Order: sequence, then C-alpha cells, then structure tokens
Amino acid sequence: METQDFEDKQLDKDLLFEGNKIYSSETCVFVTPLVNTFTTESKASQGGWMVGVCWHKQAEKFHSSCSNPFSGEQEYLGLFTSEQEAHNAWAKRKLELAHELSAMQTDPRIAKALIDRYMTTQIKGGDL
Repeated sequence: METQDFEDKQLDKDLLFEGNKIYSSETCVFVTPLVNTFTTESKASQGGWMVGVCWHKQAEKFHSSCSNPFSGEQEYLGLFTSEQEAHNAWAKRKLELAHELSAMQTDPRIAKALIDRYMTTQIKGGDL
C-alpha cells in the first residue's frame, strides 16, 4: 500500500475488475472519493427499474436522471416512452462524465476502467 498513491483515497476492489472479490495490488486500486461515488449505483433506490430510471406517475413516462460528480447536482435527462430509452439516456450521459473524470486521473488504470465501465454499459443498453 505504501508504494501506491493512497493518501486521501479509498480502496476500490471492483473498478478494475467488475465483481472482484480478491484484495491485491493487481486487482484493487486507490481512488478519490469523487471516483468512488461516481461509480456507485444504488439498485435499492431504483424501484426495480434499470439504473438511471424511475417512473414519473403524473407524466406516465419513464424519467431519466444522472448525478453530476462535478456539480453535485442531479441532472434531468428527460421523459421517455420506454425504460430502455430512459436507461440509454443515463448511460450516454454517464459515459460523457466518465470521459471528463478519466482525464483528471493520474493512474492510467483508473482512467481506462472508468471509460470501459460506461462504454460497456452503453453497449449492453443498446445503440445510442
């Protein structure tokens, strides 16, 4: 640990390898709290919908939003007729933010992992 840039950072075990359960210098990395918060998606708050999506009862449409790590604000992305469209809007914005955040990283593994994680989300979610 002492050979790594760890001060004021948090140990992350699954940024480099999604679902990782092994703590080692090859599989874990120290990240800033900003990166750690950015990569945490709470499934519990989704109400059963895909990440970035909730049901807007009054509009009877799917609402999409994304937390901006730089402003700390929740960004409204729109109302959509399908859950997949709303999720795609979230995935697109999350990838844009991941590119901005990756440009700030001094560890190239972290920069690459941020882009890869949200590029994969975009591919799984369909073409945007």
